[in-house]
Amino acid sequence: MIKGKLNNCKSISVSSEYLYHKEDETEIYIVGHIYNLFAKNIAEVVLKSYLNEGYRYFSRVDGSFVIIIYTTKQTIIVRDHHGLGAQIYYEKNMFSSSLYDLTREDNVDATPNYNSLAFFLTAGHVKGPNSSFSNIFKLDAGHILEYEEGKQLKTINLFPSDEVIPQIDKRKTLDDYADEFYSLHKQAIERRINNQNKVGLFLSGGYDSGANLIALREIYNKDIFTYSIGFKGSNISELPQSKLMTQTFDSIHQEYEIDGSEISALPKLIKHFGDPFAECGMMVNYSVFGLSGFNFDGVLLGGEGNDHYFSTANRQMAINCLIAKSGLTKPLNALKSYLNQEKFDNDGLLYRPNFHLETSLNIIQGEIFGFPRWQVPRFLNEKSHLLPNPFIVPKNNKYEELYLQHVLLTDIEKSLNRIILFKSSKISQIYNSHIAYPFVDLDIYHFMNNLPTEYKCKGKNLFSIAMGKGISKYLHKYIYSPKMPKIVAEKPKQGGFVPMAIFFQDDNQRKRLSEFILSSSICDDFLNKKEVEKFLQLFDKESKDPIKWFWYRQIKCNQFFNILSLAIWWEEFVKGKTIQL
Repeated sequence: MIKGKLNNCKSISVSSEYLYHKEDETEIYIVGHIYNLFAKNIAEVVLKSYLNEGYRYFSRVDGSFVIIIYTTKQTIIVRDHHGLGAQIYYEKNMFSSSLYDLTREDNVDATPNYNSLAFFLTAGHVKGPNSSFSNIFKLDAGHILEYEEGKQLKTINLFPSDEVIPQIDKRKTLDDYADEFYSLHKQAIERRINNQNKVGLFLSGGYDSGANLIALREIYNKDIFTYSIGFKGSNISELPQSKLMTQTFDSIHQEYEIDGSEISALPKLIKHFGDPFAECGMMVNYSVFGLSGFNFDGVLLGGEGNDHYFSTANRQMAINCLIAKSGLTKPLNALKSYLNQEKFDNDGLLYRPNFHLETSLNIIQGEIFGFPRWQVPRFLNEKSHLLPNPFIVPKNNKYEELYLQHVLLTDIEKSLNRIILFKSSKISQIYNSHIAYPFVDLDIYHFMNNLPTEYKCKGKNLFSIAMGKGISKYLHKYIYSPKMPKIVAEKPKQGGFVPMAIFFQDDNQRKRLSEFILSSSICDDFLNKKEVEKFLQLFDKESKDPIKWFWYRQIKCNQFFNILSLAIWWEEFVKGKTIQL
């Protein structure tokens, strides 16, 4: 844990290993890992470089870290590009990597931020710089917090999206780009394993973790330990592909199948995360870290980030552009508004078109698997707690411009930084293990920003991509498909990888979780208990019906998961109780 006072360098406390250096009256602490610096005293190099170049220097430092620099009148805190290091919460005087501990400090205002909690019901997370408490904030990934005596706290974004201007080199061929990407990927792995004696790899059976295994095996001839997760009684599993990859590339392999009982770990996770958090893959992350064990003696490699650098919504972006070009944006938005009614919120004929309209029209807002915003007010005791959400206008005049906008604002800033990498890196801290993600290397980030869109998603034309005939992650597949077993390379991407219904299929468990929610004081203090009870009763009834459309069931399970997580958070953080499920 990291904690301290902004105006007192002697107050700092770091419970893990850190690097330290002092230059005159300036002190630096580096907690975590820096991958693109090689020196005997990295802290000295970082501090001197900052003193010579200023804040912009930090935009070139790649790793999983928090950097704290104290001077006599100023304190700055720096988080890495993707927020892989500790999450920093702060108020006017203090900061801490533990929100729970910070709210227990004397003179810290722990009034809940009801707007943030209402937003959580929709998004499954709390968007920074706000936190779940009104006068406590959190430092976003890739940002600097600046404290200066006598001045207001200030944050600086090291990676502003509006400053990213692609520099396309038309002289480069597809093979040129492939050679460069492949070289950067292997370099990223080398930097992260850094002569470790033990290397583990989380293997999903898909392209990204598979590519990590292929590239790792080309540069590393020692034992590789691989770990994969499946789901008991579900046909949504890539364990056969994982096993084939381990046999092909010679790893020591372990597997685990989730059965739904893992949800009992939710209180432990919620308390560690800080703000309320709910995401369909968090139990997979928790289970795979459990498989690799506490205090993993080396480095673990995850495949996260590659999907998001290439973009996760090629088809939806193409549809959005075609809608705009056809002049259908306004009428389809009107149709969407009409469909946003309770009578259509069922697995009926109009639910699916409404689902697809949501993902295609609100392209920059990203997918919503919690409660839609129009539905949230009925769950709140005070409707005013849900503040307006600014709409970001998509740049849909050109597919390339929309593509870049989506990658930066939705794929990376929202999905990757706030959700995917946040949960994985936070869970790694529970297990005291070092997890690294080669695909989110800073050099790869800049390479991808300058990669032509046609090599990110290959299609004959916009209409072809909108019809689902485009090849996503084209450059990546061009490189790694020939290196993989054919059955893995040709397997379609597994949609809805985590079948959330597995956590609610047991009648007794579902009843117990529902009773906990309704007994929580959040149903009196913040949520409308009658509406929550109505939702839970319908959920229980529909859980016994096997006919429901997969995505309808998935969304309803996510909504249950959000309410459950929020109730746990409320009891732990607001009421100070210890919860067990």
